[in-house]
Amino acid sequence: MIMKTLAHTLLLLLLTLGLDAADMPARISVQIAATFQNSPIVGMIAITRTNSQMVDESSFSIDGKPLSVKKIGDSEPAGKAANDADTLILSKYSFEMPAKPRGLYLLSPVKVKVGNSIISSPAVTFEVAGSTSTNELLLEARVVEKGPFYPGQKVTFQYSISFRNPIQLTKEKLPLLEFSGFRTVGAPKIDNLSQGDSTVQLISQQAVAIDPGVFNSGPSNIEGYIFGQDIYGNKVVSQTMIEADAPNVQVTVLPFPKEGMPPSFNGALGVFYWKVRSVGSTNITVGEKITLEVTVSGSGDYDTVHFPDLSLQKGFKDVFRLSDLAPVGEMKDGQKRFTVNMRPIVSGITLIPSIQFSSFDPISKTYVVKQSDPIVITVKPGKRAEIEPPNMDGMPPAVLPIEVQGNIMLGQDNSHARHLQNILLFYTVLFLAAALAAQHLFKRMWLESRAKSGKSRDIILEAIKQKSDPGTCCKLLRKALLLRLYEVGITPTLVEHPEELKTDGLEGDVRTLLLSIEEKRFTGLETQIEIKEIINDATQLYYRMKG
Repeated sequence: MIMKTLAHTLLLLLLTLGLDAADMPARISVQIAATFQNSPIVGMIAITRTNSQMVDESSFSIDGKPLSVKKIGDSEPAGKAANDADTLILSKYSFEMPAKPRGLYLLSPVKVKVGNSIISSPAVTFEVAGSTSTNELLLEARVVEKGPFYPGQKVTFQYSISFRNPIQLTKEKLPLLEFSGFRTVGAPKIDNLSQGDSTVQLISQQAVAIDPGVFNSGPSNIEGYIFGQDIYGNKVVSQTMIEADAPNVQVTVLPFPKEGMPPSFNGALGVFYWKVRSVGSTNITVGEKITLEVTVSGSGDYDTVHFPDLSLQKGFKDVFRLSDLAPVGEMKDGQKRFTVNMRPIVSGITLIPSIQFSSFDPISKTYVVKQSDPIVITVKPGKRAEIEPPNMDGMPPAVLPIEVQGNIMLGQDNSHARHLQNILLFYTVLFLAAALAAQHLFKRMWLESRAKSGKSRDIILEAIKQKSDPGTCCKLLRKALLLRLYEVGITPTLVEHPEELKTDGLEGDVRTLLLSIEEKRFTGLETQIEIKEIINDATQLYYRMKG
């Protein structure tokens, strides 16, 4: 109180002496907020000046480099100065610098032009504190299935995050979601469970083992702050950063045993039963197509079940013409079905030989071999087999080859006619050359459109992976949906903001969803259920847009 009285007395004395406030030098001070590792460094700048001394906000610098600041506001801490001609102003600004590791640091002086002078703050020391491990936040990393694992086998990697209070995460290092040596299948699945006074979030990612080997994820880590609300409903964030770690996860993928491996084995995992029957007539002539339907049932991973190469099995090569395209199976009613076409190329065939099918049982670690029953057929003499035409769906149309006429001896009688033929030939060649160029351009555009169509898909998959970072996730969802509209031709150009979209149809649905996302503010793990719903809405809308 005494110091405040003295300050006022000194100010009145200066006013009495008739000093002009405009002659008072501006002053600057800098403060650094409590800072933790892996978090941005936030500081505040206070400048005391008169209202005639303007701050050049573009001139802030530190160590000779520009410093970006954001104005907080002005206040009048000292009332009027000399003859009410000028007012003392306290201007406040905030700034942010990149995160630094734990330790003690010295912040160089901040300089800025105020009025006609450049003023400089004193150097400031500040400390970056480390994070603290606590039962408030726990992290576990594991493989759900029990090994051993083999190439092509599906594996589920899972994180368990346990927390008592809402956590604002500032760092996530979750290598299980992109495990080296494995190919991810789909997007991670998130489940939220209640466990006593804690919430447990399960993040599961399915992946497929690619090659044999020993693979390590490396350690996992998350960091963040506990936050809540004060009595006025304002968000209050703890000043202590907490962290949770999970150790390295090691996964061994064994090679398939060479001993006892049947020649028909092509990676099927499980125990399966195969049924083969003919579709249509079995009384045919040479070159006529015969169709087989193959049904697969049993237990195991149906994604690993592929039809064997019949050209490697006894009784098919040099007897049947097989398609160059491997038959693609489809799942129906819990079974996998293949349709196989072949043409006999010799007469006198009485049987379609038995087909060998094989798989590997990872439980018993043995191969399982099955043989289908042979099928009785009658093949009469006829035309030679025709090659099965390739599937050209979606490919540009072919251009017929150009025939060039050879040299011809010319006499005077036919020179004029020959001249006309040459002109016609010239324009014919020119036309076909243009057609060939057009085909090349069409094919390039077709390939570019295929490449372009995958871009929005990559972005929306990345958005799903970033679901723990609400801001980044929503930005990626917006980018993916706007790009998808352009890719499938709903919008003629790439729209930058949802307000530019029409209000009806799919375009209107995208507009409504994106504008609703922009109205929301996401923070912390307690919003994960809401984020999951938004991701579901966005992905459903994405797949409704078809090219």
